[in-house]
Amino acid sequence: MSPKEETTRQAIEHYGPMVVQMAWRILPEAEEVNDIYQDTFLQFHAAICKGEEIEFPKAWLCRVALRAAYKRQRQRRRLTLFDEDTPDPRAPATDAKELERNLLLGRVRQLVAELPERQREVFVLRNFEGRSFAEIATALGCSAETARANE
Repeated sequence: MSPKEETTRQAIEHYGPMVVQMAWRILPEAEEVNDIYQDTFLQFHAAICKGEEIEFPKAWLCRVALRAAYKRQRQRRRLTLFDEDTPDPRAPATDAKELERNLLLGRVRQLVAELPERQREVFVLRNFEGRSFAEIATALGCSAETARANE
């Protein structure tokens, strides 16, 4: 086993339970927690392989795991806004809060539909899928600056 692999193995052994506990506090599903765990340690190993000096691995792992978990949580919230199971905003609401949500959802859908195609694509990728401008640029075959300009 190489020294880099040994460093990663030791980090998993010492800090793996902590990463899982942190992710569980933010995310409700075991599959998502497992994804965060794997991604965190893959990033750790990649950083070690690139020669990055990680002076405080516990803090580094906490930061990476928390960012990933909160990003996943934001994506979950965004996706529920346009979920197919979301009630039709024109359907009668059963209470004031639901009525307000349906009206807001209907207005957001209307405004998004009115955007030019490129702006609509960037809006959805950025706000509902949580992608970075670099990821959007790759998906749409343009530069990150062009993606940013179409936000």
